[in-house]
Amino acid sequence: MSEGEWKAARSVKTEQAGDAWRLSADGIYPEIATRKLTGLEAGLYAVTLEVRVPTSGRMRFAWKGAADAGVLEFFPRRDGEWHEVTGIFNAQEPITELRLAAPTHLKETGHYDPVTQPDFVEVKKIVLQSLDRSRPLPSKVGP
Repeated sequence: MSEGEWKAARSVKTEQAGDAWRLSADGIYPEIATRKLTGLEAGLYAVTLEVRVPTSGRMRFAWKGAADAGVLEFFPRRDGEWHEVTGIFNAQEPITELRLAAPTHLKETGHYDPVTQPDFVEVKKIVLQSLDRSRPLPSKVGP
């Protein structure tokens, strides 16, 4: 993974951890994002994350177009092992931005509190695949 395409967007500390990217919260709602996107037309997509979550954490994958936006929530196993999680979404217009919020936690406010929950997640890959067979798409988008 490299930070070339994906960058820290808000309240997150990033560091290389072997072949993965470690994301540690540095405030409420930590995120990484990329806007270096081409050819992501409106349509049905699957996103697969390969992640390791040691003790806690919810992950939110978001997409955005000029007026359309949406979010998928992932609750990966919290056992310190690598797992893949996949979600499907329908973008109503071309995608201009992707975001990954992690680690976030469910509590009364719905936000992560780094003072009381100082955990991290590791992301090895983010793969975005078009489910519309008429549109070829690069197989990997992400760090």
